[in-house]
Amino acid sequence: MNTVVIILVFMTFCVMLAVAVRVLKARRLRELLAARRAKYNLNFAERRRHVQTVRGRQVEDLDEEEILAYQQRDTARDQNIHFLRLLVADSVIKRMSNVVYSINYDFAAGNEMPGRD
Repeated sequence: MNTVVIILVFMTFCVMLAVAVRVLKARRLRELLAARRAKYNLNFAERRRHVQTVRGRQVEDLDEEEILAYQQRDTARDQNIHFLRLLVADSVIKRMSNVVYSINYDFAAGNEMPGRD
């Protein structure tokens, strides 16, 4: 027999063996997960099918005092978010303007940027 044919047969056998090992390993892993699920998580399949949704009280269900309190909390929350976004935006703009100013100063003074040859 030709050596090329022998090498091809051997390589085919190795590839088939590797695929078989992977398939068996995946099957064992699935069986192990199913066994652990059965042991530690009773009624997993039933709970998986039944998704509970918890519905809280809606605005229409509240009385006037609770609606007013809700609106005040909502307004305070919106103001807080607005204030925090302004702080973040101001600090980013301030940092960026400092960087741009230092770059412009370096070029105006004839200095080269650090790290450039």
